[in-house]
Amino acid sequence: MMSTFSSVTIIKFTNIFRDLAVSKLTSEDHIIGGKNIICEIDESSVERTKEKKCFFVITEDREAPTLRRIIKQHVRPKSIVHTDH
Repeated sequence: MMSTFSSVTIIKFTNIFRDLAVSKLTSEDHIIGGKNIICEIDESSVERTKEKKCFFVITEDREAPTLRRIIKQHVRPKSIVHTDH
């Protein structure tokens, strides 16, 4: 879908949103999931519960070893992980 907004405007608001989201996270918010809780791993990670917790990690790449490391650090054991990779 095309947007009528310039790429500069889109980048500006994406950065504002990211900075706002990161500033509101606590260390406890960086761990999501749990037994039988579905966690979607994508450009952002979202827990499928009524709380819909999320976290953001800036990475150099999206290769499997990198994603595995992030999942081990931030997703509780026995979570159900869905990813498009």
